[in-house]
Amino acid sequence: MLKGLLFFAGVIMVGTLSENLLRRKLDIPKTKGLIYRGVSTLHRWTERIMLLIYIICLMIFDFSMGLFLAFIILFFAFRTYMEWRYEREKKEYLITMHFVTVFPLLIAGGYKMNIF
Repeated sequence: MLKGLLFFAGVIMVGTLSENLLRRKLDIPKTKGLIYRGVSTLHRWTERIMLLIYIICLMIFDFSMGLFLAFIILFFAFRTYMEWRYEREKKEYLITMHFVTVFPLLIAGGYKMNIF
């Protein structure tokens, strides 16, 4: 349990540091606020529906790392596409794309090392 919490804290630290570095290197301003706002009504509603489907799947099936990783990848890949499609000039999609590739790899690595 402690190993998992320490690993999760490490993943958060690596993600935060790499995001800050990427923002500085590519000159992408930090977004304001803690709550993410979708780029369009379609985007907001599609993310809500995806989240609802994931919650229903959790009620039907037991939690599995594969289901979790598939949801994270699909959810943030969709977010990356919507940001690229509607707000390309802000370049926020590059940060989301970074997240959708790095976070699942770190979590899958921790799972393979039997940390969870």
